[in-house]
Amino acid sequence: MARSQWKGLGLERSKWDNKKQVWCRSRRIIGGDVGQIYKVYNGRKFVEVLVNELMVGRMFGEYVMTRTMDVGIHNKKSKKKGR
Repeated sequence: MARSQWKGLGLERSKWDNKKQVWCRSRRIIGGDVGQIYKVYNGRKFVEVLVNELMVGRMFGEYVMTRTMDVGIHNKKSKKKGR
């Protein structure tokens, strides 16, 4: 779904110019960010993201996983016999 035109691009450059940590996952990546490493907050910790040319115009949140992947291994409880 596209962003509304009246809202603008969603850039917050004045807040983040001197900082390499990004809490706002909806911040857009622009051409000046190419080649830099940013630490993007995923809700638990900061994850490093190296920005390249293909990422320009997208959001930082697209490159950081916020949920852990379950591989299907669960502790199986043994059934009690005799009940």
